[in-house]
Amino acid sequence: MVGGFNMGVVDGGLSILFATITGSSVFLLVFLYLYIREKAQYLKSWTIFWAINLISFLFIRIFDLYFIYVYINILGTLFLLKGSYQFLNFNFNKKWNYIYGIFYIILTFYALYNIKIIYLLLFYFSALIYIFNAYLFYKNGKRKICKITSFLSLSFGILMFFYPILSYLSKFYVIGNYLLGSIGMLFGLGLLGIYHEELQRKLELREEHYKKIFESSPAGMMLIDENGIVIRVNQAHCDFTGYKKEEIEGKSIFETVVPNQYIDNAKKNIKKIMEGKSIEYVGESINKKGEKIYIFFKETKVKLPDGRDCVLSMQIDYTDYNKQQKKIKYISFHDELTDLYNRSYMEEEMKRLDSKRKLPISIIMIDVNGLKIINDSYGHQKGDKMLKKTAKILKSSLRKEDIVARWAGDEFVILLPETNKKFAKEIKKRIKNKCKKTDLDKIPISLGVGIAVKEKETEDIYDVLNRADKKMYKNKLTESKSAKNKLVKNLLSTLGAKSDETEEHALRLTKLAQKLGEKVGLSDEQLNNLSLLATLHDIGKVTISKKILNKKSDLNEEEWKIIKEHPKMGYRIASATEEFAPVAKYILHHHERWDGNGYPAGLEKKNIPLLSRIITIVDAYDVMTNGRIYKKPMNKKEVIAELKDCAGTQFDPDLIELFIKIIREENNLKIIKNSGE
Repeated sequence: MVGGFNMGVVDGGLSILFATITGSSVFLLVFLYLYIREKAQYLKSWTIFWAINLISFLFIRIFDLYFIYVYINILGTLFLLKGSYQFLNFNFNKKWNYIYGIFYIILTFYALYNIKIIYLLLFYFSALIYIFNAYLFYKNGKRKICKITSFLSLSFGILMFFYPILSYLSKFYVIGNYLLGSIGMLFGLGLLGIYHEELQRKLELREEHYKKIFESSPAGMMLIDENGIVIRVNQAHCDFTGYKKEEIEGKSIFETVVPNQYIDNAKKNIKKIMEGKSIEYVGESINKKGEKIYIFFKETKVKLPDGRDCVLSMQIDYTDYNKQQKKIKYISFHDELTDLYNRSYMEEEMKRLDSKRKLPISIIMIDVNGLKIINDSYGHQKGDKMLKKTAKILKSSLRKEDIVARWAGDEFVILLPETNKKFAKEIKKRIKNKCKKTDLDKIPISLGVGIAVKEKETEDIYDVLNRADKKMYKNKLTESKSAKNKLVKNLLSTLGAKSDETEEHALRLTKLAQKLGEKVGLSDEQLNNLSLLATLHDIGKVTISKKILNKKSDLNEEEWKIIKEHPKMGYRIASATEEFAPVAKYILHHHERWDGNGYPAGLEKKNIPLLSRIITIVDAYDVMTNGRIYKKPMNKKEVIAELKDCAGTQFDPDLIELFIKIIREENNLKIIKNSGE
């Protein structure tokens, strides 16, 4: 083991030395093999330890170089200690390098004066290293073999410590060498035992890991022996077959999950797999209730911990998978909102059906009129409802072989194979008649429709689609205006029903606005726009809840924020129609103030459009004189005083001056009329 045996200094003990050299050689080869196989650092350090041991014995007996023997032997204990640190997963303390360095300096110093002293130093230092090594294994080793190896290391260290003294006893010399050699060999076996236990621990961890994978796998898993007996099954398999583990483990698959008609085939598959062939296929199985289920099988041969070969059968319930695939396919070809086919599917069908035998092919292009107004006024939820309603009308108007798809936001395409123009027009008429039935609805359906027909094989199908689109746009120009006007009127009715923005209010505003407009000298076109503005100025309020519009108490900050959005919403609604677009900007700015503190743009003075300034004044006057749910009406005198106070801040002062004259003139006429009666 460690050099320093007295047999290395005095004659005798040759057989013990050779036995020790042989033992060291065996351990060197064993640890070298283990290191090459495992590549573990602690095995590398212990291999170097045994190599140094062997070399040191060669130097003492064969070459008689005692001084070199001592130096090499002590270096071996460094690698023994380093390997122990590495095995226990500790960082090797660099202080040991300094300790060994200092010890070498001391050895060299004493070697110059007395060669015998260095052997004593060798024994005592090595003894301390072995004792410390025993402490490391005892304190930190968790397995029994570590405690045994700790005891052997301690025994070897103590024996080395007392060896120089006891070796002077004549009877101890031979016994002492035998003890050192025997304990050293046992210590080597202890290190091998530690490796074996570590290997066993890793195998147990790996087995536990595989067990966890087996049990937690989302795929069903079975271990089956060569006779079809279930060795083990996981929970996922039990979930889709309906069996409990105890009901299937130890039983034959031919009695539980394999349908009778497939038993022979299953036996052949087991034989193939046991011969080393891996297979995968989709097949039928049966659950506990006897119901047929489709399974995707992937099966291969594996070895159990006890050395037996068996079949690992991995199974996925293909019934659900098949349903999922169909669902994915359905989603990929259908519009989520309307449940009609989507554009991708329609384009594929256009390519597929674009053949001579399908001629003539008619294409109907459809656009929903007024969708933007609905989205801006009622919200996208109502707009979506309108699209769903349209989809239902289109679907119910077609034959089974016809294809309808949502092409874009508010556009639909109908593909009619083997259909001439006459029949395509019949379908168009059918669609239009169904739309007419919605005229009395709050949100009626109005569609722009265009038809084009491919009659020659040489025509490009997309050119036909473009022709249908152009005809649809032309039809939309004539019908969209009427539809949008109807929608706006419906919006005004809705607004009147939930707020003070009634038809009477609009008529009073129109009358007053006309008088003020005439005083200002507006053209006929401007007066017409002013009348329209009087009717539409607050149409944006249709998007605001009745609760906020009719609130009697003061509005909170969030409610004011909502109220201030209505000019923008009104602007969007008016802009969407050709007839009302001319007054859109006046709607947008009818809440601006002369001093620039209005909304939404904060315009001031004459930067505010004239018609907006006029409607602001007459609207305020009507509110003050007629009152609101949150405000009592004022008398004429109070109203005039209020208008004067707000001139130059809220209102255009020049217009206020003219407007007050109009009010007084009207008032004087009433007084004269009343006195005449």
